[in-house]
This record gives sequence, structure tokens and C-alpha cells, in this order.
Amino acid sequence: MRRNDTYVVQSRGVEKDNYFKKMLSYGRLDDGGSMQAEVERFQQSIEDSVPYTLNVSYVNSEKGISERRSIRAVPLNDSNWYLVSIIPYGVLDQTIEELDDAMIMASVGCMTLLVVVILCVFWLFAGMTMRQMNQFATARTSAESALAESREAQAKAEEARADALKAQQEAEAAREEAVYANKTKSEFLSNMSHDIRTPMNSIIGLTTIARDYVGEPARITTASRRS
Repeated sequence: MRRNDTYVVQSRGVEKDNYFKKMLSYGRLDDGGSMQAEVERFQQSIEDSVPYTLNVSYVNSEKGISERRSIRAVPLNDSNWYLVSIIPYGVLDQTIEELDDAMIMASVGCMTLLVVVILCVFWLFAGMTMRQMNQFATARTSAESALAESREAQAKAEEARADALKAQQEAEAAREEAVYANKTKSEFLSNMSHDIRTPMNSIIGLTTIARDYVGEPARITTASRRS
């Protein structure tokens, strides 16, 4: 449309010859406000060359049309024209619903992906935890086995030490018994030597006298008495 609200290009079946008349005839504000004030605001936007937007209900009783519309007008650079776009809310609602459906599908996909990722992380973490627990159990079993072997070796060492000490004590006792037996034997032999030597000397002396005075009984008797 031109800045004087006449159409440059218009859709087929446009009811009024300028857009402001159309706004006044068929426009209804949701809050019950004046459409004249909105027309004046639109005219001021044209004078200032700034965009204009409005959400309004379009009511045409002759054609049986009643729908909410979104109006947006922007100035075209280097021209005396304004581009006016009118979008029925039904189209916007459909677009929004499609966007909602797309967002829901995207959200479901993201949630599914997130759940899968969480499950994968949980599975990996559970696997790592199980491996660590198995390694800990194996290490604990090995440690307990080594401790048991160490205690068994220590017990055997204590037993061997006790046996060695007992053998040492027995050897010491045997040595003492041997020393005592040797001493007893020596004393016995010494005593026996003395006890045997005295009568043997007498026997040897008498034998010598008898041999020296063979055939002289009187002298043998005298010598025997002296002895």
C-alpha cells in the first residue's frame, strides 16, 4: 500500500478501496478499544517510517468470517510504499502446533538419547566397579593366603627352634652323663687298681720267696711272716 493508504497491489476480493477503511469496518480489538485510535497509530508509524504491528479480530458478517489476525506493516526502502502482511491466527496456531510437535519429538529424542547415555555410563561404571571388586577380592584372598602361609612358616620355625633347643638340652645332658660315667669309671678303675695291687704285691712277694727258698720250708715260713 501507499503511504496514503491506497493499494498498490491487493488480493482479489478486497472489500474496501483503502486499508484504513477496511480496518475501521471489520477490525475488532480484543480489549474493546477504539479502532480509530489504532488507525491513527498506524498513520503515525507511516509518517515516522517505522514498522507497525497489531493483533486484531477480523469480523465480516456478510462473508461469515470471524477470525483473529496478526498484522505487520514495514516501510520499503527508497519508495513510498508499505508492505502489509496479514496472517490468520489459524495459520500461526498450526505453525506453533507443528513447532510444538517438532519440539516434543526433539525432546523425546533428546530424553531417549540421554537415558541411553546414562545407561551406558552406568553400565560402564558398574563394570568398572565389579572389576575393581573382583580385583580387591582376589588381592584380599592372596593376602590372607600369604598371611596364613607366613603364620604356618612361623609356627614351623618355632617348632624347629623348640626341637633344636630340646636336642641341644638332650645333647648337653648326654654329655654330662658321659662325663659323669667317665669320671665314675676312672674312679672305679683307680680304686680297683689300688685294691687289686695290694694283694697282688703280697702274692708276688710270697711267690718270689717260695721260689727263692725252694726246699727250705723254715725260711719260707719266716719270710712269709715278715711279709
